[in-house]
Amino acid sequence: MEFGLLGPLEVVDRGRPLAFGRGKHRALLALLLLHANEVVSTSRLIDDLWGEAPPPTAAKIVRNYVSSLRKALGAEEGLLQTHAAGYCLALGEATLDLEQFEQLVESGRLKTRLRMTVAAF
Repeated sequence: MEFGLLGPLEVVDRGRPLAFGRGKHRALLALLLLHANEVVSTSRLIDDLWGEAPPPTAAKIVRNYVSSLRKALGAEEGLLQTHAAGYCLALGEATLDLEQFEQLVESGRLKTRLRMTVAAF
């Protein structure tokens, strides 16, 4: 499964894009991807989704969004995990374009440092 945060938010499974809702559903996915492999507390999700004026049933709405997202992600067992404090999108073998970008940037930095070191000799 591939996740894209750079550019339009997208999820691709075996070459096919997945539909996963609109509005706050998409925002929830983006928040979990920005904190991939970390538990994001329900209260943080509520704050990020609604700001200072969350609806009284915000926690229940988040649970419903997570349930819908879990269904949209399909058979990927353990991908979207529920914890006592919140939720975690455990990417495992899945790929996130943001992580790939950061790895390429770091690789470029290392190559630049190496070239500068070699040039200094």
